[in-house]
Amino acid sequence: MDQLQKKIYSFKLTIPWLIIFILFFIGPTIAGFYFAFTNWNLTDAEFVGLANFKEIFSNPSMAGAFSNTFTFMIITVIFKITIAMFLAILVNQKLKTQNFLRGAFFFPVLMTFIATGVIFKSILHPEVGLLNNMLGAIGLETLAKGWLVEPDIVMLSIAGIDIWKGIGFHMVIFLAGLQSISSEFYEAANIDGASSWQKFKKITFPLLTPIFHANILLAVIQGMKVFDLVLVTTGGGPGFASVVINTFVFNAFSMGRYGLAVAGELLLFLIIIIFTIVLRFFLERREKRYGF
Repeated sequence: MDQLQKKIYSFKLTIPWLIIFILFFIGPTIAGFYFAFTNWNLTDAEFVGLANFKEIFSNPSMAGAFSNTFTFMIITVIFKITIAMFLAILVNQKLKTQNFLRGAFFFPVLMTFIATGVIFKSILHPEVGLLNNMLGAIGLETLAKGWLVEPDIVMLSIAGIDIWKGIGFHMVIFLAGLQSISSEFYEAANIDGASSWQKFKKITFPLLTPIFHANILLAVIQGMKVFDLVLVTTGGGPGFASVVINTFVFNAFSMGRYGLAVAGELLLFLIIIIFTIVLRFFLERREKRYGF
């Protein structure tokens, strides 16, 4: 088989996958861009230009949805990455309970967001919830709150649930990065008498930089796409206190405003793309500083 035949043969092999990719990925994406500019009711699609986007930005709850989404994203990224990194360092130690700890911390990842939301909705109930009852039992009843019904703290409560659920996922990625670091670095540091903090600062953290950045990007995207937890725990309430971009999209879809719902999703898609590109630019500059 000559070189030309080899190229033609390899091209033929890609054709089925290319057709599937176009039909199920490229096609729906292009259709979504079009329907975002229409008044679509599943059967007819009347072109309305930018009317859907004007309605989104003029909606009184939309400013709160943007604010809540970005607040949720920032809080969850900071706490997930920080806690996951230190948990990964902990379970990477040669402990007898190493495997148990890894499984215990990863277990919440296996639960669905729906199940997690239902469980925590019960735990955080203001009157019969486990958390407030425990606080009362140890004399800290003044700290008891209406965790999912008070507007000032409801987004913090939902962020806390998401942090609990997501830490294990990021911990596993950090753990893979830690195990790729050669033990020779630490042996040399031990000979030089380096402390644990010095080894973390000069060896662990710099060599984990690419893993660190990958985790940040994943956490940012997950944070911007938040929906399930909000829907199950509060439905966007009380009032509009926990409404996020995706709950607005869900409400538009529930009302049969499919064009408006697609416009909202397109807007979120563009925000995530722009945010990811800008963040990636700064993270790459930081990686070059460490010589990666």
